[in-house]
Amino acid sequence: MNNELSEFGLNAKQEEAAILEAYGGMDVTTIAKRIGVSRQTIYTYRKKKEYIEAVDRFKQEKKNMARSYFLNNLEEAVTTLSKLMRSNDEGIALKASREFIHNALGKPTSNVQLNTSITDNSSNAPKDILEMEDEEFEQRMLAGDNEENKDE
Repeated sequence: MNNELSEFGLNAKQEEAAILEAYGGMDVTTIAKRIGVSRQTIYTYRKKKEYIEAVDRFKQEKKNMARSYFLNNLEEAVTTLSKLMRSNDEGIALKASREFIHNALGKPTSNVQLNTSITDNSSNAPKDILEMEDEEFEQRMLAGDNEENKDE
C-alpha cells in the first residue's frame, strides 16, 4: 500500500474520497463503497482540516473548469440564439427573443407600490392591543380583589 501523502497531506483513499465528493456529488455511502471504506471512515475524513481544504479546492477547480467551458462555448450559444430569433416559426422566435432579453436585462418582476399615510389623530386612533390587554387584565384583577374583599 502506498503511504505517500498528497499535496493536501491526505493518503490516496482520502484524496480519492475528496475528489468524489467535490466532483461526483456523491453521498457518503456511495463514496465509501467506491473507495472500499466504511461510511464512518468518510465521516472521520470530513472532520480533518486537510480533507475539508482538499474538497473545497476540488470544488473550486470544478467551478473554474465549468466557467472555462461556458466561456469557450459562449460564442456558439449566442450564434444559435441569434439564429433562433430569426426563425420563421414565430413561437420559436418569440421564445428565443424572450430568452435573449431575460439574459441581457434580467427577468421582469412585478412591482407593488404601497402608499400609506399616517395621521396623528390621537383621539380617534384605536388603542394598542397590548394596552387593551393590560386594561382588561387590570379590570379582572380589580374584580378578583373585590370578590376576595366580599368574603372577608
